[in-house]
Amino acid sequence: MKIQILEILYHEINRLFIAGAKFSQNDPRLSKLVPALQQLGEKAPPLQKLAEYLENLSSCKSDEAAQALLETGTYLYALLNTQTLAEPEADYAPIQQPACTEELPVTKNTYRNIKPIIEALTKSGSGRLEVLTNAYENGLTNDYRLYPLYSKALSDKYSEIVDLVFEKIIPSIGTPMIDSLAGDYDCKGKKADAKRLSLLYRLQYEKIHELASQAMAESSADIQAAAVDVLKDDPANEETLLSLTFSKNGDVREAAMVALIKADSEKGKERLLEMMLHSANYYFTIQAAAVCTDKKIADEVFAYIQKVYDDCTKSKDKNDIEKFEELIEALRNREEECVFDLYAKICADKNNSIFSSHMTSKVLIWYFEKTSRIYSPEKHYDTFIGMYKNGTLSSGIISSDYFDCDEKLAIDKRC
Repeated sequence: MKIQILEILYHEINRLFIAGAKFSQNDPRLSKLVPALQQLGEKAPPLQKLAEYLENLSSCKSDEAAQALLETGTYLYALLNTQTLAEPEADYAPIQQPACTEELPVTKNTYRNIKPIIEALTKSGSGRLEVLTNAYENGLTNDYRLYPLYSKALSDKYSEIVDLVFEKIIPSIGTPMIDSLAGDYDCKGKKADAKRLSLLYRLQYEKIHELASQAMAESSADIQAAAVDVLKDDPANEETLLSLTFSKNGDVREAAMVALIKADSEKGKERLLEMMLHSANYYFTIQAAAVCTDKKIADEVFAYIQKVYDDCTKSKDKNDIEKFEELIEALRNREEECVFDLYAKICADKNNSIFSSHMTSKVLIWYFEKTSRIYSPEKHYDTFIGMYKNGTLSSGIISSDYFDCDEKLAIDKRC
């Protein structure tokens, strides 16, 4: 049998063992249980005996309280262990084994090793990013005891921790993270759940297309933007993605444009040029243009950006300059000579440039790094020595050792 009053009395007796037997005298919590036990004792003699012990405990003198408490507690514990049966509120259900149980790595990390990581993922304060970075670099992060915490960390208030977990730690662990991510995913959530959906897609979760379809019908814009990347896998979704390029939400519109270009959609390429060249919403095509590998489209994009640059240098109009500084991002992956020529023009007179120092420094880094992989060491050196001499490189973006060293440095030591 299972009697709730015995559970209540169990907690009260334990309370008195901790607080002291002297508090049992005239305790109203005990007194109110006596009548109920006496009523049950009419059909069950052991409960009648327990009622007598309890009545004695609540009415005895202080010097007798300890003995009375011991007698009552001993009898209650004996009764619970021999005459009652704890039964579950519902039927037993088999434990579901995680899908990736067999892939869980055998860890050699002691709890002492991972305790700082646990604290960094569960507590607030400074120094957490450094702890996680060091743990990642030292190979301590792939421990199955930490998997649920990584999924929870995607909603951390500190964005740099979120980025580290999202971009490095979870991808390095791989499919064993699927259970934690899928378990925490909420289709009606926000940015953290959008990241979980993206990771599930990257880890090839078997139900990812179901989640993406559900997201497009029920979820927030953040999650829909992540779901768009999943939809590109099916050519049947091309029209859906095209319709999303007209979405009122900018993130969804941009994600749909990128998805169409990654899917090599001809209609998507046409839509890209339409939006970039003839729409005030050109900003949402920049990321798509940056990943576009179609030479014809890439050439048209470059020609348009070159035209905007020429307009800037002539008119020095503030709006044209801002537009160009946004559009230049579309060229960040390009390695053609025409793009390098444009970079050279931007960097040639950095000190008197009409563009922001942030943009010109960024372009300079792109220019230096990309040509270092393509040009011969001699040509690469000759390309930048003029800028060094006229002070264009004085910001320290590129080490002066590259130019001042007596011996020519290897390419990998020039940045």
